Order: sequence, then structure tokens, then C-alpha cells
Amino acid sequence: MCISLPKNTPRYVIVNAAGVPVRHTNPDASVKMIPMPSLTIVYETLNNPPATYLSPEDLGTRQFPLGSVVIPMERDGNIAGRLEARGLHSDRTHPEFVIYTME
Repeated sequence: MCISLPKNTPRYVIVNAAGVPVRHTNPDASVKMIPMPSLTIVYETLNNPPATYLSPEDLGTRQFPLGSVVIPMERDGNIAGRLEARGLHSDRTHPEFVIYTME
């Protein structure tokens, strides 16, 4: 199942999966070391528009604009609680992952 979002939707991927770290440049020009499985998302989306990759530690300081979509790479109750505490709403209907949105 594929999700299609409008191009102007702010997209975030929480990289809470293990893997060999690879260098990635986020849309804001910040450089992150992300696990290699994250590259699947980059390739699948053709990086158009690009997503911002965040570590779980980034969640405490990141401001999510209205309309943002946040998807953790792996289901994690701790991350879910932190996102929901920040005001993001979850959609658990997707069979493979949980989608969080800032409304």
C-alpha cells in the first residue's frame, strides 16, 4: 500500500531502526547519519519531495508545522507516546506502519 501526499506536506521519518550508518543531507542542509534501511524510503519516494530524517533524540526539540506527517521506521510505544504528547494524532489503520499527523 502506498501513501500519496501533496508535495507541500512536511514529511518526517523517525530513524529508530538499526543498520549501517550512511551520510544523508536533510532538506534544511543538516547532515545526519541514518541507518542504511532508511535509504529504501529515499529511493521509493525518489526524494521528491524529500523527507527530513530525525533520530528519536531530535523529537524533544523539533517543531512540527501544521499538516506535518511523521512516520517512525519501526513501531515503538515510547516514540508513539512522545509524538502524541507533542500533539500529533496517530492513524493506526495502515497495515505496515503508524502515521502521525500534526493537525
